[in-house]
Amino acid sequence: MRATLDKVVGSHKVVLFMKGTKDFPQCGFSHTVVQILRSLDVPFETLDVLANEALRQGLKDYSSWPTFPQLYIDGEFFGGCDITVVSGVNFALPNLTRGKSAKVYKSAIQKANFQSKQVMLENSLVSNSLPNVPHQATQ
Repeated sequence: MRATLDKVVGSHKVVLFMKGTKDFPQCGFSHTVVQILRSLDVPFETLDVLANEALRQGLKDYSSWPTFPQLYIDGEFFGGCDITVVSGVNFALPNLTRGKSAKVYKSAIQKANFQSKQVMLENSLVSNSLPNVPHQATQ
């Protein structure tokens, strides 16, 4: 399976392993990544992991990433939906898909991803420190 996946990710500049197809995504996360790539006018290939259980399980081991979609750029695992969203916002993805190496942007994207997780954690801590007020239904 590893050799097959090496061949697939190495034969296309941008490959998205997703649930469904680019024309008919079967989950919101896959749909989001497709929309980001399309909005950036990035040519990409897709493979439907729902159509092949062996592919779906093999990819989890191949990338050490348990969820889908999985985006590969220049033969290298880039990330899932969350990282693609962060990189799209930070304009790293357009540079990646136009010839620059994925390695150049990984640390910046990881930093941005860490910062967004840190903000979510801080928001969670703030909301958990508020008094627990029961929700009252409105009539």
